[in-house]
Amino acid sequence: MSNVLKHNSGFLRRANHQDLELVTDWICSFSEEALYEEMERNQAKRIALQGIENSSLYLWEERGLPVSMVQKARPTQDGIAVNLVFTPPNRRGKGYALSCVAAFSQALLDTEIGFCCLFADSDNPLPISYIRR
Repeated sequence: MSNVLKHNSGFLRRANHQDLELVTDWICSFSEEALYEEMERNQAKRIALQGIENSSLYLWEERGLPVSMVQKARPTQDGIAVNLVFTPPNRRGKGYALSCVAAFSQALLDTEIGFCCLFADSDNPLPISYIRR
């Protein structure tokens, strides 16, 4: 964990309609980087809009700017998955995704959810895979 700087000066907030274009861009980039496939912008926009309207998509914000995103998905009776974690390349290495996922997971656990799981890339320097209350 020594190669990751924990950055706690930001805060987690729900994505809103003003974030639609930014989140759409980030979903396109996520698809290219994590899934190795190009996603059509219209499809990414539908995913972003659904996440905004369902209140499942959140952003980590610092100094008035969104710097990372996360989404909740696949709820079960006792748990939920955390996915779509993305930080743009020019914001990486500052601990934004770590702070975003940690705050988001804690917020989910505070709502009576028994566990959160995160599916991370095997190249992720901090492979958090399971967080339990």
